[in-house]
Amino acid sequence: MEYKDGKPTSVSIDVLTNGTSKKELAASGGYVMSKEEGALQWHEQIAAVEKALVDNNFDTTKINLIDEDGHTDSLTGVSMKVGSYVKLVQELMDSVAKGETVFFDKYSGTNLKYEGEKYLVLRESDLLAVVK
Repeated sequence: MEYKDGKPTSVSIDVLTNGTSKKELAASGGYVMSKEEGALQWHEQIAAVEKALVDNNFDTTKINLIDEDGHTDSLTGVSMKVGSYVKLVQELMDSVAKGETVFFDKYSGTNLKYEGEKYLVLRESDLLAVVK
């Protein structure tokens, strides 16, 4: 998630499968959700979730969850369970604010290169301290 002037401006949601980006797997055809013609694949569906978050100024309540499994009826073409991803975005926004310094163990997280950018992906449990 990226912030500007204390507000989130973008988000990239991905899942690592054996150290490989699920977005990259889906985009290359290595992960297929549906073979039905016209069906959105995982990388396209998660991009729709990311876009909806940005378009709604990160108001996660705008993504209507219709069941306990986390399905939504507010995103055209999205059939996967999005509830856990939306919840994680909200938790991230709630846990770290602009200007805070985050401390984590030297060996925490997973290094990931995605679309030419390097990221360190951390679990909230990896955070040792957040200094305001």
